[in-house]
Amino acid sequence: MSQQKPYEQENYSVSPEIIYHGDRKFKYIVIQEGVYLPVAQLHYTEAPNYFPIPDNYIIQTTWGRTSNCRIIQCSIYYAEGIPHYLICFGDNFQYQVVSAKSPFDASVELHRVSFSKKLIRKAYKN
Repeated sequence: MSQQKPYEQENYSVSPEIIYHGDRKFKYIVIQEGVYLPVAQLHYTEAPNYFPIPDNYIIQTTWGRTSNCRIIQCSIYYAEGIPHYLICFGDNFQYQVVSAKSPFDASVELHRVSFSKKLIRKAYKN
């Protein structure tokens, strides 16, 4: 059984919407493209892709399954020369988690915080 290589479907000059096809399919919307710092200050993603990481890059995407889907806003900003990965969530993006390690680390924190909020809501209902 051959597995198709992940790819993105986009027409960015016309639409800010990008659809990722991989082991799962999801959509994200580019809110702000960001800028690339001078090479001496620029950080890169890990191998094998090794892409430059922009500053002030913002997207919105969905998180969770269809029955419990939420919109989140993800951004990258440099602070003291290090990229920080910020995820804002909530009805007005009023809650946030951030990591200076990786986008994955920020997503783990989002799951942790979201899970604890669910437990708190359940306790108040009982």
